[in-house]
Amino acid sequence: PAGQQQLGHTLLIELLAHQFASPVRWIETQDQLFKNFHCERLIEIGPGPILCGMAQRTLKIKYEAYDDALTHRRTQLCTSKDRKEIFYAIEDAPVEEATVSAEPAAVAAPAPSAAPVAAAAAPAQAAGPVVDVPISAQEILLVLIAQKLKKPLSEIPLTKSIKDLVSGKSTLQNEIIGDLAAEFGNVLDDKAEELPLSDVAAALAGSHAGALGKTSTTLVNKLVASKMPGGFGLGALKAHLASTHGLGPNRASGALLHGLVSEPAARLSSETEAKTWIDTVARSYAEKAGISLGSVTSAAGPASGSVIAINSEDFDRFKLGTELLIRQQLELFAKYLDLDLLAGAQAAASDKANAEALQGELDTWTAEHGDVYAEGIKPLFSKLKARNFDSHWNWAR
Repeated sequence: PAGQQQLGHTLLIELLAHQFASPVRWIETQDQLFKNFHCERLIEIGPGPILCGMAQRTLKIKYEAYDDALTHRRTQLCTSKDRKEIFYAIEDAPVEEATVSAEPAAVAAPAPSAAPVAAAAAPAQAAGPVVDVPISAQEILLVLIAQKLKKPLSEIPLTKSIKDLVSGKSTLQNEIIGDLAAEFGNVLDDKAEELPLSDVAAALAGSHAGALGKTSTTLVNKLVASKMPGGFGLGALKAHLASTHGLGPNRASGALLHGLVSEPAARLSSETEAKTWIDTVARSYAEKAGISLGSVTSAAGPASGSVIAINSEDFDRFKLGTELLIRQQLELFAKYLDLDLLAGAQAAASDKANAEALQGELDTWTAEHGDVYAEGIKPLFSKLKARNFDSHWNWAR
């Protein structure tokens, strides 16, 4: 017994030493998750986002370019701070809805008092394209913080610091600083989280190129990919902003950036809903930026003078010429492929003639014998009732 006790003690020490000295192979585990299993939603169950932070750094170092090329969107969540996102417990903001519903009423209010003459003259006084200016560092700073904190822009004053806004949550504070570093580069000094946002924006403006950076571009692309309907992507959104509101490339990017703080709760089902949402975002962006949106087309109706008239005879001649041209091309292709364009029509005509002949014979039979006779001579034999008695082996006796 003493020898066995000594042996067990030795084995326990050796196993513990091996456990302490052996690597945990967390990097290889992440490679399995992100590369082989294509994990897009990593959820850590624990008191803090320790593994999520490691995974986020690994994704930025090893998989960021790969994910951007394949448009993969990965998220890291922790049960201690991302419970709503994990269980999709997203609440609608009644303040935003009230603002959106109030805007159409404000626009529609002057309509009844407008005279017909003024309505006809409205398109001529419509505003042209909005002056296109670069996106400021302050805009991006405020939107990134508001999006991270899930608050409206009105609750992000320039007089407060990042530390004050996060209410002592150091992890959230570090994430905001990391996003700003990825967006603008490592230009902020130490303790930048304790400075007012106005000072932080001034420090970031020196290295800002006037366009969306890495973090903001990723967030906008993620918004479009996850919330917009199929076939209505980033290009369609910018084209709608340019044609409807007269926003240039920079202004359109600013409006889409502004849309990050009013992201739809679920994917929009139609192009009409997407246009309604982006129109609301454009109006909110214009109010925030202090600009007036252009109005390329308005509800002027038939009085706008944009109706194109065409002679019906000329239209008929053009239509006939187009049909003849199409038929000539079909005949040319059929001749090249050795096909008969009338083969299907001829076969259909032959089948129709045969069907009419058979129907004529049936009508003659029915007129002569009646329906009762035809029902009475139907065969009643069923092969399921047949019995085959094979006993030839017994016939020779």
